[in-house]
Amino acid sequence: MRAQDHQDWVHLVVDNASTDDTPRIVEELAAADHRVRLVRFEEHLSMLGSWNRAMRQVPDGAEFVKHLGADDRMTPDCLGRMLAAAEDPRVAMVAARWREGTVVAPTRPVPDPFRMSGRDAMRSWLLGGPDTFGTPSACLYRTAALDGIDALYPPEAWPPNHPDGEPGPSTDKIGYADILEHGGFVFLPQVLTYDTDNAGAQSTVAERMRLQVPGDLDALLIVGQRFLDPDELRRRVTSVTARYARSLTKAVALGRPLREPAFATLHHHLLEHIDGRLRDEGFRTARALLAAHRLVFRAAHARAVRHPAGH
Repeated sequence: MRAQDHQDWVHLVVDNASTDDTPRIVEELAAADHRVRLVRFEEHLSMLGSWNRAMRQVPDGAEFVKHLGADDRMTPDCLGRMLAAAEDPRVAMVAARWREGTVVAPTRPVPDPFRMSGRDAMRSWLLGGPDTFGTPSACLYRTAALDGIDALYPPEAWPPNHPDGEPGPSTDKIGYADILEHGGFVFLPQVLTYDTDNAGAQSTVAERMRLQVPGDLDALLIVGQRFLDPDELRRRVTSVTARYARSLTKAVALGRPLREPAFATLHHHLLEHIDGRLRDEGFRTARALLAAHRLVFRAAHARAVRHPAGH
């Protein structure tokens, strides 16, 4: 933070009941720079629960808030560029390109730079446009746009019926919908943040377990009706469901449900969860696309339960 070109900031380090040297390190930094502040909690929460709690610690009078993951970094010009882009009070959210490992995202072309209404930005993503929202660390929000939002990141496990559910890969988009429904959006073409790239990172797990498409589908089913007309929503739900079905067909051809019990169990719960949403919303065509996979993964999950690994 101290390397930022823009120097008018407060860095809140929200400690989620850590058991390492975080409090001592932050207190030493705070002693040298009054802009660094430690907010420590003794109750450990899930990742999204902790993120939501952190957002509620923003000081009164702060006009903007920027989330930054524990292992993520900003370029020195990050805050300055984002604040300049948010100078118009109608702008509720700013995002920029980000790098994860060697990958710069979004990989698809984006106008350089662009500004649009929040509704149009969400519509673009819901209809299959490039992911200009990126990760939470790539975004800056106007604090007034967060008024009335108790939990920016829906904290429920995903899928909700999985005993070890993790945050969904598009969970953040559900929160962004609440911000962008009533404010403008700006995307900057520069890489301004660097996200952690490791085997345990959420994005890495999502890629390995093939979770991005069902995550996008779930977000579409939750917020799509607020931004798309009924025909647009139906066509898009059918298209994304078909992509998920093709992904599962490939996984079955490779034998993953039988070789990887965790993969079988996760997608069994996902299919049950998504089937319930499709049924409740009356998407019969999309539901039919997954019918055979529900049977396959239900059987694979049952087999995994009967024959757990190592037994």
